[in-house]
Amino acid sequence: MALIWVVASLLVVAAWGVVAELTQRDGQEVLARARRDTGNLARTIAEQTTRAMSDTDRILNFLAYDLGHRGVDRPRLQDVLKNAIDGSDLLLQLSYTDAAGTVIESSVDGPMSVVNIADREHFLVHKEGTVQGMFISRPVLGRASGKWSIQLSRRITAPDGSFAGVMVASLDPFYFSRTFDDLDIGKRGVLAIVGRDGILRARTGLNEAIIGRNVSETPPFRAAMTATQGFVQSVSAIDGIARLISFRTVARYPLVVLVGFDKAGFLADMQAMQRLYVVAACVATAMLLVMAVLMSWHMRVQDQARATAEHASHLKSEFLATISHEIRTPMNGVLGMLALLESDPLTPRQKHQAGMARRSAEGLLVLLDDILDFSRLEAGKSIADQGNCEPAQIVRSVIDLLRPKAEEKGLGLSMHVGPSVPDVVVTDPTRLRQILFNLVGNALKFTSAGEVSVRVQRGADLPD
Repeated sequence: MALIWVVASLLVVAAWGVVAELTQRDGQEVLARARRDTGNLARTIAEQTTRAMSDTDRILNFLAYDLGHRGVDRPRLQDVLKNAIDGSDLLLQLSYTDAAGTVIESSVDGPMSVVNIADREHFLVHKEGTVQGMFISRPVLGRASGKWSIQLSRRITAPDGSFAGVMVASLDPFYFSRTFDDLDIGKRGVLAIVGRDGILRARTGLNEAIIGRNVSETPPFRAAMTATQGFVQSVSAIDGIARLISFRTVARYPLVVLVGFDKAGFLADMQAMQRLYVVAACVATAMLLVMAVLMSWHMRVQDQARATAEHASHLKSEFLATISHEIRTPMNGVLGMLALLESDPLTPRQKHQAGMARRSAEGLLVLLDDILDFSRLEAGKSIADQGNCEPAQIVRSVIDLLRPKAEEKGLGLSMHVGPSVPDVVVTDPTRLRQILFNLVGNALKFTSAGEVSVRVQRGADLPD
């Protein structure tokens, strides 16, 4: 019974081990797919961002050089600025700002209002010389337009090397949001561009409440400060949604692209399959436990039935032994009285009848001995009672007991003792008498005509 529970326990452990293995494998496969898909999107967005920044930087570099070395031609300058951004959905406007921070010219049609940006970061970094090349500002709210924009600026250097102003390209941050909306990242997925200063530049679902948000303390941004690309799991500080996020830095520019899939949505199919695994394991466990209980109950019933049968057999053996002993005592008395009767003077007929009664009683006594031996065999207590006996006498007594049966069937019954048979041997006379009685009795039973002869010889005298 213990083996049944051990096997059932091992099978249950194996079933749950398979569930754990499948769950781990599926989880690894899903995370690998999320890493691959978000990584590919992050690389694509980073490459597109690099191209957009490079195109804008070429325009600014050309205009800054031209203005720095050839001077400002005001009527022609506006046309140049307008032509430079003609057909661009990315740039809101191009503008030229002098060394004092005053916006001199813009690509926007209409009269120019006086705007000074001397306090703006994208002007100060060039005036102070802290940035070389193109600078990408944080999202700022335009003083004249009242619109949010990201300022891409380049220093204008006079022929003598002095600071002569800046060229500024105003980039529409919502352009990226509109572009991102066309990509399949799921209902709650996210695409974002963050500066290396931790300020959010663009994002899916961008609005005025989150534009310019500082995300420098988030896990994806901290990871991006230590590697050019990677994959993290993180809860958004903006909307609180857990996502699987890949990040990638933009080549040559201080920007980082983040692409994230909604973790719950992306793992939904896998989790449904894992729940199916658990249900299957629970069903298997229940079935194994039920089988173990049923088999244990069946074995317990069998044990009880076996114990009951053994007890009944023991009682039967005790009953047979008791009955044999109880009948044997009066039967010995009967034999004694018949022996006394035969010793009295009787007529030949009476003597024959008394002899038949005595032989019948002796046969019944042999039968009682058989019953007693059977009970002893069942109880495992059969013991040979060895002693001296005369084999010829034992054979003769058996012949005498069975002769009436032979005469009734008209059969001859004789015995022959070989000359080499010893007069006395050591054996169990009771067992020998029982064996001979059974053998000769069966011979008479299955012989329909003729004679039954009993021959007694030594084993050494028998032919090979």
